[in-house]
Amino acid sequence: MLFLCLSLAALPADTVMLFSEVPTGSGNKQDSVIYVEDGIMEVFFGAGHIIFNGGFQEYDDQEPEDGAQETFADTPSFRVAKSGGASYILQVQLKFTEDEEELLPQKALYSFFELNSEKMLADGVVLLSEAGDREELEDKELIRRMGRQVGSQALQGM
Repeated sequence: MLFLCLSLAALPADTVMLFSEVPTGSGNKQDSVIYVEDGIMEVFFGAGHIIFNGGFQEYDDQEPEDGAQETFADTPSFRVAKSGGASYILQVQLKFTEDEEELLPQKALYSFFELNSEKMLADGVVLLSEAGDREELEDKELIRRMGRQVGSQALQGM
């Protein structure tokens, strides 16, 4: 029994960085990002992976002032993930409507990459309507479920 426990402990866990792109549209963006990330992290932790949050940041896409080309083709989020020791990156962006009264995101777009090869392993869209019934669930649970679906679909690409 001890041998089995030691051999399971020796299995390497994959490290994933979760990077939330700035949401689009109008709505409760900050809370929605938090809840969708909670759902995603729950799935990856449950599958035995190490996942950390890279947050969401806006990067300036302008060219350098001296006119020089970038040396590497990877994005700032890829560089943050690599410097954090991740093997994979899961990029997520919530899409809201322009209706100021609609506080929940309508969908989550995601892309899951292996960092060394920069190969896309999975990508897709999860609709809020796929996460459950709005009449039966609290908003935060509905968004968490949407995050769990994103996490589950991304894991299938590993």
